[in-house]
Amino acid sequence: ALRWASLVYIDASVAEMMISGLELTLSVVAARIFRKRMVAKTRWMGVIIVAAGVIVIERANNSKHQQQSSNKEDSSTTHGGAHDAMIGVVLIILQSILSVLQDLGEEIFMQATDFPATMMLGMEGLYGFCIGLIIYVTVGDRLRIEDIDSTMSMLSENTKLRWW
Repeated sequence: ALRWASLVYIDASVAEMMISGLELTLSVVAARIFRKRMVAKTRWMGVIIVAAGVIVIERANNSKHQQQSSNKEDSSTTHGGAHDAMIGVVLIILQSILSVLQDLGEEIFMQATDFPATMMLGMEGLYGFCIGLIIYVTVGDRLRIEDIDSTMSMLSENTKLRWW
């Protein structure tokens, strides 16, 4: 969700480069810190190069948004300015951290159990579905995500939608 929310505030091309680079960098750092894995010097050099690239991309994008903001007369009504770009960057960083932690959790769980990989994948999907359903039913109406009553009446009245 953070990945898609970041696309509201930052260009998709910039977001994808930053997400890929950050996840690669953070996964190596997390493997070293949490899993106590030895990381080769060549891999550290790659991490440094990728991190430098991510910083260059973010700074260039931020500079572009600052120039766009300064070209407008009233910066308080500008959408897509440097403030929005910063929100997008924060969302990308949070998404990358959570993605790396999820990958580490899955790896630890896979090593601790004797389940086949396909069963693990099914369990993860079922867990995500159940959590999403609980969130949808409990707070979806309050957050104005969806009108649950309209959805239920539409599903009960239309058999094609119900069995879709």
